[in-house]
Amino acid sequence: MIPKNKFLLLFFFFIILTTYNSNDQKYNSSIIFPIKKIIIDDAYAFDLIMLKSELEFLINTSLFFLKKKEIIKVTAKYDFISSVQLKKKYPNTLKILISENIPVATGIDGNKRYYLTKEGVKINYREIDIFKSLPIIFGNHKNFSIFFNILKKK
Repeated sequence: MIPKNKFLLLFFFFIILTTYNSNDQKYNSSIIFPIKKIIIDDAYAFDLIMLKSELEFLINTSLFFLKKKEIIKVTAKYDFISSVQLKKKYPNTLKILISENIPVATGIDGNKRYYLTKEGVKINYREIDIFKSLPIIFGNHKNFSIFFNILKKK
């Protein structure tokens, strides 16, 4: 009789543990150090409101069990972001420090417009007031990084 009770008990625990789903967003709130505030610093070239709205899924999740890969996946959509650094401010604040690709020129190739960084990286063009006075490059941009480094040395 005892082995049958053990089997039923183990079977019951097996069913309970295999049907548990921890990825349910509705119940993803944390009791220990829940994130209540997200601060984004050092960003001026892209839409902060849009980025904050995409990071809203972090609210009420735990600072201990923060999924950095999910944050990096969200920030990778933005061309201007070159790197992201996360700082946890206990008890309830997440601070995100963003390093941006800063354009030094605007490129035009046919009908396409883009920004160029000093490393020669292309960034999709958007009308941004602080970058209106950048020099304009027509045609191929491959030699621009060499030209820019020579100018910087002079």
